[in-house]
Amino acid sequence: MSNMTIFMHAERIQESGNNYRARNPDSGASGAYQFTWGTWLYALSLAGLRKYPYSNESANNAPDWVQDAAAHALMTHYYNEFSHSFFNVAEA
Repeated sequence: MSNMTIFMHAERIQESGNNYRARNPDSGASGAYQFTWGTWLYALSLAGLRKYPYSNESANNAPDWVQDAAAHALMTHYYNEFSHSFFNVAEA
C-alpha cells in the first residue's frame, strides 16, 4: 500500500468518517473528502474527469471511485507543489 493510499484513507476518516455520501449542510462540502464545489471541479479536472455527469453533481453523488480518483489527483498535485509534505497537503 502506498503512502498516498494510506494518507487518503486517513483523510476520509477525518473528513467524513469514511462516508462517501456525507454532506455538510453548513458549508455544502460533500463526499468522503468533503469537497467544496470549486475544489471538486478542480480535482475532477486534474483527474481528467471533468465531464458530464460528474461535473454536474456534488461529490457525494459521484461513485466512490470517482471521488477517490479526484482526491488522488488533487492530493498528488498538492504533494508535488508543497515540497513532498503530507502535513502541507493536509493543511491545503
